Amino acid sequence: MEQFMSLFSFSGGPLILLLIGAVFCFFGKKLLGFLILVLGFLIGYYYLGPMVMAKVGESATWIRWVSGIVIAILSTVAWKVSFFLMGSILGMFILRIVLPESTPGLVLLVSSFTIGTLVQLFKTPVIAFGTALAGSAFIADGFVMLGEQMGMFARAEGMESVGNAHLTVKYAVLGIFTALGYMSQMKREKN
Repeated sequence: MEQFMSLFSFSGGPLILLLIGAVFCFFGKKLLGFLILVLGFLIGYYYLGPMVMAKVGESATWIRWVSGIVIAILSTVAWKVSFFLMGSILGMFILRIVLPESTPGLVLLVSSFTIGTLVQLFKTPVIAFGTALAGSAFIADGFVMLGEQMGMFARAEGMESVGNAHLTVKYAVLGIFTALGYMSQMKREKN
């Protein structure tokens, strides 16, 4: 993550981090499906397309486009199904630990599908929290980088009562914006 953040170390970098973080923190759930669609298309276009062209022996641009569209559709479908599958698999592991070994397989199967369905039904809060947390991490890093550029931490580091000012600011901003982003996304979801 540190190497990724170094890409934003130029003078306007912290402001870009703040902007990207704010958008993802407050609108992440709405943008996530679109982001998955776009990334799926790019993966299909830039990676699968050339592999198919090399296999077929043809160098046509339409192969890249079709590959991009196919992967975009598959990634969107996988995204829709992933919460159910994740819940079912996790449920199966938990049930194997909690229930006795003599439990019939059909009971385990039905129970794990039930858990998968519950995870699918309650995915909105999970996505809202995850995107709020991810966006808040960008915002927190943007605040810290901005503070460093302004020389705020150089003055604070000399004071013993402050401790590690970087981490204090980072975690405070992370917590505040995660809560604000989550509440904002959930409020919009209810409306």
